[in-house]
Amino acid sequence: MNIKIIICGRGGEGVITLNKTLGIIFTLCNYSVISSETHGMAQRGGSVITSLKIGNYSSPDIMYQSADYLISTNFDEYVNQQCVISTYTIALVNNASIPRLEVSDNVYRLNALKLSMDTFKTAKYINQILTGFFLGIVKFNVNNLNKVIEKYKYINLKAVRLGFDESAKCFK
Repeated sequence: MNIKIIICGRGGEGVITLNKTLGIIFTLCNYSVISSETHGMAQRGGSVITSLKIGNYSSPDIMYQSADYLISTNFDEYVNQQCVISTYTIALVNNASIPRLEVSDNVYRLNALKLSMDTFKTAKYINQILTGFFLGIVKFNVNNLNKVIEKYKYINLKAVRLGFDESAKCFK
């Protein structure tokens, strides 16, 4: 498996945690993982961009229009990252302006904020919901997911499963 992922959002939205969580999950499943992050004014709500490569790679850089996936915790940052996506890139975008889930072309727009607020009464789990949503889209083995999450208590299994289960609706 070789996957190139751009993860973006704003400071405080859990972009770096999302990157690290996916990195841990794939590492524990014996995949090679390499990542990098850019977060200039993140503490002020500025842009945060990370790259994550799973597979046989020697550099974390993702070149122009070569990302396989783009995961965005913020719709505006998704719009700002159009230069890294191509016609084959699959984008998973948190979009609070939609009722729940919309799919068009290669863009999956999910209202992870609503799911997090309805389930947990806080926006804190948007990144974990998007983690699960991504794992569902790539058809990650749910048994591996349970084993990995048991080892890392900071990963909220309920939030990840919520996103994972939401992704199943895309394939019905």
